Amino acid sequence: MSRLEPVLRIDAAPQPDGYVIRLEGELDLAGCPDLESVLADAERSQVDRIVVDLDRLSFIDVCGLQTLNAAWRRSWNNGNRLRLARAGGHVAFMFRLTMLDVTLPFTEPVGRKASRVVRRERASS
Repeated sequence: MSRLEPVLRIDAAPQPDGYVIRLEGELDLAGCPDLESVLADAERSQVDRIVVDLDRLSFIDVCGLQTLNAAWRRSWNNGNRLRLARAGGHVAFMFRLTMLDVTLPFTEPVGRKASRVVRRERASS
């Protein structure tokens, strides 16, 4: 029998000062559709600011980077509401390696609790 381990957790909710999306765990090819869905909900909202908090993200691959870059391009053409809260470790390295750290709009992390949770899990052997 296999056990499920959390791979990516997405907490998202509109807040008084904007829509906050917190990512925790690993953002890879399998998690990008979930993130796209949450980003689409945020983009349909009437908030002035959308923040994707990367502080608890431990891994990101090229698909995750492309997903965030595509969201930024949509935002640029639709009110420029998207901001990314900086991350550390491997995630920060990937943004630097691809030079997205100088292209994408970064801000400081936000401190409020989000309410909607999307969780993708992977079976381990």
